[in-house]
Amino acid sequence: MYDPLKYHDVKVGMSVAIVGCGGLASMGLQLAKAMGATVTAISTSPQIACVCLCVTDIGGGCGLA
Repeated sequence: MYDPLKYHDVKVGMSVAIVGCGGLASMGLQLAKAMGATVTAISTSPQIACVCLCVTDIGGGCGLA
């Protein structure tokens, strides 16, 4: 997951969306956040997306304010 983020030169203030929240996606979400990006998780299951605490925004929403 690091290589795509580095290839696209993710920097502070950029937006990154990653599909899913388990396994590799979880690592990608954490790496993107550590790089300073605004992170969005895209999931068809709001219950799973809600456990991605590092996520700035959850595509589809999960009732978090």
